[in-house]
Amino acid sequence: MMICPEVGRYLESVKGLPFLYAVGDDVYNESLSELKQKGLNIIRVSDFCTKDDRFPDYDSLIEYFRTLDIDYKDNRFVVVGLGESLALKGSEEAKIILRRIKSITLGNARVVILLRGIGICLKELLIEDPRLGAKNLGFVESECTTNIVIVNNKVIKENKCIGIKGLLIRLEDGVTGTVNTTLAIELPNSLFPVRVIDNAYEALVRAFVQLRVGKKYGTDEQWMNLLDSYNKRPQEVNNYFSEYINNENEIYEYLIGDSYRNWLYFVNLKLHCDKIQNRYLQYVVYDTDEFGKLKNNILIDIINVPHTDKRFKEYYQERKKLLKSFPESEMAFFVGENQVNPEGEIYNYTDNTELEKRQIINWVSKNSWTKMISDLYPQLGMYMKKYVF
Repeated sequence: MMICPEVGRYLESVKGLPFLYAVGDDVYNESLSELKQKGLNIIRVSDFCTKDDRFPDYDSLIEYFRTLDIDYKDNRFVVVGLGESLALKGSEEAKIILRRIKSITLGNARVVILLRGIGICLKELLIEDPRLGAKNLGFVESECTTNIVIVNNKVIKENKCIGIKGLLIRLEDGVTGTVNTTLAIELPNSLFPVRVIDNAYEALVRAFVQLRVGKKYGTDEQWMNLLDSYNKRPQEVNNYFSEYINNENEIYEYLIGDSYRNWLYFVNLKLHCDKIQNRYLQYVVYDTDEFGKLKNNILIDIINVPHTDKRFKEYYQERKKLLKSFPESEMAFFVGENQVNPEGEIYNYTDNTELEKRQIINWVSKNSWTKMISDLYPQLGMYMKKYVF
């Protein structure tokens, strides 16, 4: 692509005032490259940031413009970063600075100011001051759109792009799309969309693409601990979550004790729910929103599945396998919840624990013998066959 004829005419004939040239993403890099080939020296507005997290000193920039004709042999320049810096500040600030810059006297120097992100502001300025167009001192490309989204990550420091200065350097280099940075200041009026990441979960999701679980499945403290682990040992964390960890036979060990370790296992279950071999556990994991409820849900979710449901038989057997690792003391909670439905309670008991066996016997004493008791409590069934009175 060729730069617009207006720029060519300006470089050939106009002196004394800058040329304001608004472009979009599509032509920015090509325009800059062509202007460099024509011998124009680059002025980076980021060089006028006195600190990493301060916007450029526009007063110093304007004063610098006035000194550009000192060397009459080398007095043609292209300015980058001004449009982007003003876009970050907002349209009102952009128009104020553009009004100041359009009237700067440059002597014999020629300065093309490449503006990206504020095309609408320059259009308004050209309408406000028609002399700019008449004197060939401003032009807005027909395609002037930008695709730039600023992601301000306040949790993970983006070492390659820190502060306004670092951000401007990236933008001056022609970057488009999502630009990750770490800023200490807010950008409430930015013309570029700004997304702020200020919690550990969002930072993790952006840094760790495998983490496809909702924020609700962990507390702020848990996500922060995981973020710390990821920052220290990213590959180890990646490996842990990349595959399903099958601890189904010893699941009780991952429901008590080290809460952080066990929560990591819960996240692994959530990530790989479709790979869980035990169908009842899969059902429970789908139903569980937080790690603290997982143990009790394993105990009682069977209550929510009617014994007439076609899934019930499989869930009953799969749950029985899981509960073999549970101590007897844990069953009291299940028994209490199971008695809420007197008609259906019997179908959910197993012969894993003495407490459940007693509940089966109590039920028989109140409701009489049925054939299904032999399935729930085979030893009792054999006993009843042996001793028939």
